Amino acid sequence: MGFHKNLKNLKFFAFILILTSSIFAAPGDLDRTFGHVGFKTTPITGSYDRGYGIVRQPDGKIILVGNRNEDSGSAITLIRYNADGSLDTTFDGDGKILDEAGRANAVALQADGKIVITGKTSEINGTFFSVFRYNPDGSLDSSFGNNGKFKSAVGLLGNAIAILPNGKIVVAGTVGAPFSNNFGAARLNPNGTFDTTFNGSGTVNTFVGDSINGNDIRKTLAVQPDGKIIVGGTSQFGATGKDFALVRYNSNGSLDSTFGGGGGIVQTSFNNSAQNEFLQSIALDSNGRIVTAGYADTATAEQSFALARYNPDGSLDSSFSDDGKLIIKTRPNTFERANAVTIQTGGKILVAGTSGYSRRDFTLVRF
Repeated sequence: MGFHKNLKNLKFFAFILILTSSIFAAPGDLDRTFGHVGFKTTPITGSYDRGYGIVRQPDGKIILVGNRNEDSGSAITLIRYNADGSLDTTFDGDGKILDEAGRANAVALQADGKIVITGKTSEINGTFFSVFRYNPDGSLDSSFGNNGKFKSAVGLLGNAIAILPNGKIVVAGTVGAPFSNNFGAARLNPNGTFDTTFNGSGTVNTFVGDSINGNDIRKTLAVQPDGKIIVGGTSQFGATGKDFALVRYNSNGSLDSTFGGGGGIVQTSFNNSAQNEFLQSIALDSNGRIVTAGYADTATAEQSFALARYNPDGSLDSSFSDDGKLIIKTRPNTFERANAVTIQTGGKILVAGTSGYSRRDFTLVRF
């Protein structure tokens, strides 16, 4: 009798502890109602699983895409979680989709709830630029491409994706063997075919770096309300130097001559001590300014968070950190990288990345 009474008391105490921890949680604390006290890890079949892209549905469910590594190589993987962090078993039966060989780098959600991913697929005869579309239940959408899958040997690696209001799909990435030479973009029709009204072929590639050492890497994109497409990444100059780089296209795929002093291209070097700067993410604020985040390699062989804000015409915004550029460290003697940026209500800038030395920690910084 005493044992059962103690057990009942223990359960009640645990309930009260959970309840009070959520009531008194402060903004910025881990949400203990999600997953396991704010964390959720999901082992897949591979020995080395990685998530690259994430999107949140209007109902609060969360879709994560990436790849798993198996004996046969890397393979595309999607996971959907309920709002509390549990696996959503209405998604392909167990919350997980284990697709063919390749890697999913980014995911976007259509207005009708369909899920679109981009990345690459690997086959015996080569590597292909790929876009897949899934129904809300996780099944492939047979009305898109070839039974839900679009593949092309154009040499583009899809790193970022956006859905336009008219349902067309914009993808940005790098073009060239091995996917590390030019900035590239593609636009698909809603049925999974190249949109030939975009640069005549549905694809465009732009050389940004110098003609000898050019090694451009395109990482991210944003679509303006007027339909213009901004893509960002890194351009190489000289044997090793790298800069933030932005390219803006008109909705027809041509370079926007009003951006960056007339060429449609903007390159930004931070200072002499920052030998290499890598742009990782773009966000647009309510004033149409372009906020970019990434990291800089310094002369002391460390890495620091790097941010730059541009006016709508591509010029640096001098109201941001005096000259539009900011290099900052959250901790001394560490390697720090900003990998994603978003704008909160009220205009504050939230950056996510990593910081540390022998051990790296998940890091959030707000400006």
